[in-house]
Amino acid sequence: MKIKYQKKRLKYLLLLFLILVIAAILFAALKDINQTQISCEECNLIIIGIDTLRADRVGYYNYERNLTPAFDSLAENSYVFKNAITQASWTLPSFMSIFTSTYPSQHKVKNKFYINAGHINTTNLKKLSPDIKTLAEVMKQNGYETAGFTGGAGVSSEFGFASGFDEYYDKANFSSFNTSFSAAKGWISKNKNKPFFAFIHGYDCHGDFEIDFKKRFYSRNGSANYKGTKEEHIALREKKIKEGSLNLSEEDKAFWENLYDDKVLNMDSQLAEFVQYLNEENMANKTILVIISDHGDEFLEHGGIDHGMTLYDELLKVIFIIKLPSPDTKILEDQVRLVDVMPTILNLLNIGIDNNLKKQIQGVSLIPLMQGKHLYLDALSETDYRWFASKKSIRTHDDWKLVIDYLSWEKELYNLAADPDEKNNLVKSEKNKVEELSEKLSDRISQEID
Repeated sequence: MKIKYQKKRLKYLLLLFLILVIAAILFAALKDINQTQISCEECNLIIIGIDTLRADRVGYYNYERNLTPAFDSLAENSYVFKNAITQASWTLPSFMSIFTSTYPSQHKVKNKFYINAGHINTTNLKKLSPDIKTLAEVMKQNGYETAGFTGGAGVSSEFGFASGFDEYYDKANFSSFNTSFSAAKGWISKNKNKPFFAFIHGYDCHGDFEIDFKKRFYSRNGSANYKGTKEEHIALREKKIKEGSLNLSEEDKAFWENLYDDKVLNMDSQLAEFVQYLNEENMANKTILVIISDHGDEFLEHGGIDHGMTLYDELLKVIFIIKLPSPDTKILEDQVRLVDVMPTILNLLNIGIDNNLKKQIQGVSLIPLMQGKHLYLDALSETDYRWFASKKSIRTHDDWKLVIDYLSWEKELYNLAADPDEKNNLVKSEKNKVEELSEKLSDRISQEID
């Protein structure tokens, strides 16, 4: 009887083992199916770059004003990366990091000019980093028609942004989506039966873009001291650079924020018209739509107006959504970086990455995060804005942030979970954390591409 019982028990255990093996195989197969679903190999790609849009102005941050109904509608059926961090706090180095998946110290497009043998030269990616490939170059090599429609200035072709694009529009500096969307529509209509990549960009939220007085809503009453002109904004920016901080009244601060909100609202109306065009042309069912901002803007959170000079979160936190043809919706809280945009797109389109490109790419594909896994990514950021600043930061996945000023060698440390506004510098009380993050920042930010 005992032997029979043991045989039955052994059969039971074997059966249980087989069930577990089959379950594991099925689970792995389901994971593979899910991986296949989060892709769009036959899709077109449109990247919309909204210059200077703060993350906290869009709907999923519960901003008090309804400024972005068109964007919010798209986000409702998209993968929303709610905690996206830029690698630079101004346009030129930020977009170059997006389109190369490298840090400013690596692509070297850190300022509009550089000095070589005593001569001042215009910065250009292909002169400074000739071996680095742009996303447009990779797309072109894989059979896509490519075109860029931009507001010029910090994304002008002279800096190397046109590499890989069949056509690149950058004729007017600090121009609106009204111009770039219009040009993009004409090009897309001509190329919609071919695989294509279009980059569309506008400065509608930028301080150097002037919105028509007639279109103002929140700032219509003006200010006793300001009218909201481009010249006034530039003057405030330069005063902050020279004097270190601005002494504005609460009324003046409110006016500049209200004017910014007007610009965001106006931008969103331009986006609404373009989305309507895509729907009318039946493009939405075969296009990956990526919407990002390159950096935010400051309104006296740390003594200034504009961007570029600091690495606080009002400048580093940006928007990033991916809209696929299928109505997938996920709000993802894990920290991601704009250097992750390029590898994620290539992964979604099933475009292979050769060994040289693997060495170049500093970001990671976010598809595992989109599938429900967690990614624990630290975000590195830099600014060498017009040679008036030289700062680097590391923002850890567990909400610590260290900023180092490489001109004064001063350091700032913040616990973002307890102090999201970055007001309480813990550099003196958390010396071990400062040392840990200083070492990590030094190791990572100085790495050259092999």
